[in-house]
Amino acid sequence: MRRSPTRFRPAPALAAIAALGIVSLALAFPAYAGLTLDSADCQGEIMVNGDDGTDTTITQDTDRATVDPSGSYSGTGSINGGKGHKKRSYSGSLEIDLPAPLPDYGPSSWSWSDDASRTYATTEPKTGTYDLPGFVPRGFYVPLVATHAENGEKVCAYAGEIKVSGSFADSPVSLAAAAGTLLFGALATLAGVSRRAV
Repeated sequence: MRRSPTRFRPAPALAAIAALGIVSLALAFPAYAGLTLDSADCQGEIMVNGDDGTDTTITQDTDRATVDPSGSYSGTGSINGGKGHKKRSYSGSLEIDLPAPLPDYGPSSWSWSDDASRTYATTEPKTGTYDLPGFVPRGFYVPLVATHAENGEKVCAYAGEIKVSGSFADSPVSLAAAAGTLLFGALATLAGVSRRAV
């Protein structure tokens, strides 16, 4: 008895592949929350003022925050023993941690060291403006990490999540990743259908 060929329904299959692609992108970014290393009573606060009028505060206890793609910021921080007059070597940075092959995003203005000032933004806030590039995804959370080292030894590490306002479709990288996932899924599905037909 001959088996009737299985009918391929492209619309439901492609919808399922698209949903799988979006879930895969979300799972590519692991969950983070607060300080992961604190051996110096690490304290920090960044006030982010978006060009859209939103104000967001990020501290060492913040798990998740949403910011506008562009705006200004003002940050302060301190550690135990960081206010003395003794000269010391220190450095730190803040960056958005993106999965390969995307580059992490953290311009030099988001870093600090003893080359710039004797204390770690305790008396004078570190201020600046920002304009996040298109490769930083919009509309869902991605890791935000910060570290601070004293005399070459890391004493503070923060890991949280940041979401850039906008929709998934606002970022070319998000669209390219979704399109790639759709294409790969469609080709794999069609290959399976062709094999069945033989």
